[in-house]
Amino acid sequence: MSRLAWLKIGVPISATMFSVGCGSAAVELMTLSPAKIVVSTPPPPDPVVEEDPPPTGITVTDSKVEIDQKIAFQSWKAEILDESTSILDEIARVLQENPKITRIEIQGHTAEAPNRRRLMKLSKQRAEAVRAYLIQQGIDPQRLSAKGYGATRPIADNESPEGREQNRRVEFVILERSQHADMVANDDGSSDE
Repeated sequence: MSRLAWLKIGVPISATMFSVGCGSAAVELMTLSPAKIVVSTPPPPDPVVEEDPPPTGITVTDSKVEIDQKIAFQSWKAEILDESTSILDEIARVLQENPKITRIEIQGHTAEAPNRRRLMKLSKQRAEAVRAYLIQQGIDPQRLSAKGYGATRPIADNESPEGREQNRRVEFVILERSQHADMVANDDGSSDE
């Protein structure tokens, strides 16, 4: 009896099996005929297409570092949610790439609620949490200040859920720019920008 078998490496072999029996004992012998080796090259992998990095969603204007997404916190706490670390990492990158921005005020804002004192405290704690995160990412603490404004500076109506959501935010206001942050010293002692 002849069978065609495939080894895992893709080599076909032809095998013949004989059964030899004598009384109650049987022995099976297997003989292999010369193997036919088939070499096939696997298809090339799909080409790697390098994509442009996704837009950061950050815009530097004359007065602000604007972000197109919210920094999320645990409800009624100053704990930054994991979903916001990527935007904070991008803010840190933008600040590192813009050394002329020498002072930023991180502003915490909340929606209107009955306990204004609690809102002021919470907005300050959230701004401080963002500041601490940016410092951990290598931003000089002297460049960052944190201030909580509570519900004193709404940008939308607090009567609707959508308006209240817009009012809960963190803003990055540029307080100071330096004209000399990018200066490079030359060998002769002069400097270039």
